[in-house]
Amino acid sequence: MSSNAKDVKVALKIQHYKTVPFEPGSWNVDVKSLMAKLGAKPPAMFQKVRPTQMLMVQGVSMEISFGGDAKTAFDQDYKKTVQGGGGISVFGFRIGASGSSSEENESHGNTWDSSSGVLTINAENSRRSANVLAVMGEIVSA
Repeated sequence: MSSNAKDVKVALKIQHYKTVPFEPGSWNVDVKSLMAKLGAKPPAMFQKVRPTQMLMVQGVSMEISFGGDAKTAFDQDYKKTVQGGGGISVFGFRIGASGSSSEENESHGNTWDSSSGVLTINAENSRRSANVLAVMGEIVSA
């Protein structure tokens, strides 16, 4: 497939979203004191991040547009995968092909339009469920 990033565009669509804060409580472990007791030191090059909130979404869909060589390459790979009974995972959203194994159920629907080079993924959205799309945090100083 083409290594040119300009050949692939991803549009993420969301119907509903909400940020949910993490509230420290008695369950919150003081990692700094634990590290001192164990004598373990993380590499200085890594920044430590404490999660502060998460982004919850419902009604997720993606539209992935392929152009140039990427369109042709993806079309060939997609057809081989479908004919072989396989499936695809895009950013963790698992989509099954038409002949997918009965042991592995697809979790999301998809349509591939080879003429326009657009793969549309519609996440399975139960009314009583949501997806964690991101976790945000703050940098912790040592």
